[in-house]
Amino acid sequence: MKKLTLILLGLHLFWALGTSTVEASENRMTRGFFGGVKNSRMLVTTPSGGKEYFGVTGETKFVNPGRPGDISRLPRHSVVQVIWKDGVALQIVVVEVPR
Repeated sequence: MKKLTLILLGLHLFWALGTSTVEASENRMTRGFFGGVKNSRMLVTTPSGGKEYFGVTGETKFVNPGRPGDISRLPRHSVVQVIWKDGVALQIVVVEVPR
């Protein structure tokens, strides 16, 4: 019985932590694969296979530790974390760049 309880608790934690979008006050955070920018819209593919589009404005902060640059030079399929509000990206953080 204890084993079953531990397994269910572990599955619950895995499910709770494995979601791609979490709410932090009014801003939200999404983590996924960068799909490119076209017409000021950025595509992010989530690990669950869904696609999310975010508006990119002049006020959107782009953080790429290790390499300065802009989002237009970021390779596709890079892992990014997007903090957004009302469909507009406030901050884009590059987590991992493919080789």
